[in-house]
Amino acid sequence: MIEPWIGIALVIATLAALLALFSLVGPLLEPEVLRKGLHMSIGLTTLSFPWLFDEPWPVVLVAAASTCAFLMFRTRFVLFQRLARAMSRIRRVSVGEYCFVLATCAVFLLASDDPVLYCIPMLLLTFADSAAALVGTRWGRHRYLTMGDYKSIEGSAAFFAVAFACIAIPLAWFTPASTVESMAVAALVAFAVTVLEAAVGGGFDNLLVPLGAFAAIKATRLTMNQPAALESG
Repeated sequence: MIEPWIGIALVIATLAALLALFSLVGPLLEPEVLRKGLHMSIGLTTLSFPWLFDEPWPVVLVAAASTCAFLMFRTRFVLFQRLARAMSRIRRVSVGEYCFVLATCAVFLLASDDPVLYCIPMLLLTFADSAAALVGTRWGRHRYLTMGDYKSIEGSAAFFAVAFACIAIPLAWFTPASTVESMAVAALVAFAVTVLEAAVGGGFDNLLVPLGAFAAIKATRLTMNQPAALESG
């Protein structure tokens, strides 16, 4: 592990660079592509946390800084005006960014020193959620109403497919589970979190999906006593 303050500086610098980059290219992108591009970029950054921090307080500090940045973004603070204007093209109300921050802290705290148990829920939050939004926006034709918002069967199918891969691959590579066992667990958990994601809107799925996946994977006990996963990751 590196020094916590160095890790904090690296993460904050990365997030600042991402915000600057998306401020430049944001007006050129479709609104949903912009939103989920930023979502995936931040999610990929959070996946580094088990290799940067061995205590929870740096993650909480980064989360607090991120929350302040999101609040400034919401108020169209001068540094975020260009990005805020690009994001204003998305009309629906969401608290997804705050739920994202809360989920990252909660999963890191609960996973303790188990990087596989941390990374699987964060992979779902980073990639499965984004796949559902992008596919649903572009190709979603069969829509259904959930918590005052619309989702699509096509988006939910994309969520399931990506969630299955995000669960099966880490379980097969970094736990004692066989390929068949990993695929069976992945299918069950992916189906459960797909139903959860489909039922929840307003950005609250950014909190409930990773927590639900965490609880399901932890219940299998497959990731326990796998210290080599930290070094091999």
